[in-house]
Amino acid sequence: GDLLRAQTRRTPNAPAVTEGDRTLTYAAFNARVNRLAHVLLEMGVARGIRVAILAENRTEYVELEFACAKIGAIACALNWRLADPELVHCILLVAPALLIASARFEATAGRIDHQVPQWLILGAPYEAALSAAPDLEPNIEIDPEDGLLVLYTSGTTGLPKGALISHRAEIARMHVNREEMQLAPGDVFIAWPPMFHMASSDQMISCLCTGAHVIV
Repeated sequence: GDLLRAQTRRTPNAPAVTEGDRTLTYAAFNARVNRLAHVLLEMGVARGIRVAILAENRTEYVELEFACAKIGAIACALNWRLADPELVHCILLVAPALLIASARFEATAGRIDHQVPQWLILGAPYEAALSAAPDLEPNIEIDPEDGLLVLYTSGTTGLPKGALISHRAEIARMHVNREEMQLAPGDVFIAWPPMFHMASSDQMISCLCTGAHVIV
């Protein structure tokens, strides 16, 4: 969260996230992240609380990961390729306070017994919630060892396991990308691997903390 704030101050008008024909500058993207952070807080999502997301790659996925970063919540990236019983297992494993789903997976979320008390559907309900929220920076202290993401293992020897990744781990991975891949401001990452996998989420976080441009 701090790194996105700093990057927004440095390059507010640089492109941050592009999906289809819409590009958000760093200033616009950060404002939407802040609005979502306040929406989450209003819904009782605070430090250490989990939010599950069941969605294809889209800008809102990126917004959620950074909104969670700013308030100390944990984004749990659900694999939409799983069978219903596997998906239920992954949700119950993290006991989220909120499930965010895209319209594509709303029916899936509705038919499984996930026991999540609150839902937020991407599209009109999500945009209405953001438009009613302030874009002020959340003032919440985060410990680098706090959890940021839950990504799930493949479950090749049983059901998937949830791997909790900290802020410090993502910062370390960002420095590896800068050092070994020469990641720099103005570079571009095309996020076509699913965001429930580190191949997209790790790279996306590294890019947006560095001043690069993410294509969803």
